Amino acid sequence: MKLDELRKEIDAIDDQLAQLLVKRLRIAQKIALVKKEILFIQACDSEREAIVRERISQNTDDPEIKNHLLKIYEEIMNESKAVQNKIIKNKNF
Repeated sequence: MKLDELRKEIDAIDDQLAQLLVKRLRIAQKIALVKKEILFIQACDSEREAIVRERISQNTDDPEIKNHLLKIYEEIMNESKAVQNKIIKNKNF
């Protein structure tokens, strides 16, 4: 395979990832509204995060890829928490 072809594959995957991440963040906003209704003070749920990490780590047997995948998911979860905290702390939302 040529470099251009591989980059086109990466571009297509990036587009799919971006669409899925937008969908994930929109759901995170909805979760924040539910948490706000039941008086959660913060978005962090360590137990849920551990479950997500465990589930995600099962997607590969390659230890190096698993490590990178978990780092990526750490950032995804951090951004989801940031979105949720913004809503939870905003009294006008």
